[in-house]
Amino acid sequence: DYENTTGQKANTLWEAYNFDLDTGNLLSFQDIVTDEKKALVFLAEYLTEQMENPQYENISWKNTNLPLLLAEADWYFSENGLVLLIKPGKIAPYKEGFFQFTIPYNNFSFLKNKYQFMAVP
Repeated sequence: DYENTTGQKANTLWEAYNFDLDTGNLLSFQDIVTDEKKALVFLAEYLTEQMENPQYENISWKNTNLPLLLAEADWYFSENGLVLLIKPGKIAPYKEGFFQFTIPYNNFSFLKNKYQFMAVP
């Protein structure tokens, strides 16, 4: 969720917290994947492909080390996939705002079995 706390460059906050339902512990990205390095490389490649979609044709993307940036990105589980939240100024000029990318579960093979999405009947 996010909130605009005003200012010339809006001081915006957007964070996600994920908890293990069995233990109540806060989950890190490393906790949910089988191989963090490979998962981050995959996500960087996936995002690079997404950035080429027509909806982003007018965006000037920054030359960024995506795996490093993604290691620090906020994320959450949704019904549609793993959602990555990229804060303003990280991959594009600040004025472009937040970016949210959803990686469908069936495209992301690095999730530990425990965190695979199972639809509720």
